Amino acid sequence: MNNDKITIECTCCKKRISKKVAFCTLCGADVRGSSKEDVSESLQCPKCCSKLELVSYRGKSINKCTSCHGLWLDLENFQILTTEHDVNNDPNISGLYKKGSWNDELKYIKCPRCKNIMNRKNFADISGIIIDECSNHGIFLDAGELKRIREFIAGGGLEKASDKKLGQHTEQLRMLERAKSHQALMNRLMHFWDKKRWLFDD
Repeated sequence: MNNDKITIECTCCKKRISKKVAFCTLCGADVRGSSKEDVSESLQCPKCCSKLELVSYRGKSINKCTSCHGLWLDLENFQILTTEHDVNNDPNISGLYKKGSWNDELKYIKCPRCKNIMNRKNFADISGIIIDECSNHGIFLDAGELKRIREFIAGGGLEKASDKKLGQHTEQLRMLERAKSHQALMNRLMHFWDKKRWLFDD
């Protein structure tokens, strides 16, 4: 059987993997291709309405605003450019990330493709870098944010975010155990007083 019929080449690490997987088993990149867009079409910057021009970044086609220099990336390219594998193979990215002050202006912008309002989220929950995301089409980043995200990742940010989530889940389990113990105690007390009342009534 021809191996090319059952495998594909990962767009990130270039290794051959099964066609059945959604993410590369070697580097974690999204290989579904469902988020791939025609980046050659004319798009407007969702922030300042200037033209988005096609540029290349680490071999990926992304759109850059000609005025504010914000970046529009489709979901697949954003996934690839924010993997530890890609970041750690970039000699221009250091792990010297410093979390900036939180002075973000609350302003929602529209997806340049579907024109729906995009969601605002803190990348990896702890980075302090607010990104605008359309779950169907892509991510908009202000000027310099892609580099800051990659520095955050190079400095072990994703691992720290994972540790924080694990800690939160552990605390939630502890709270559930405490609630369960409290409920069991209340049930025993109610059962005890029911017996006392039955004896007293007799």
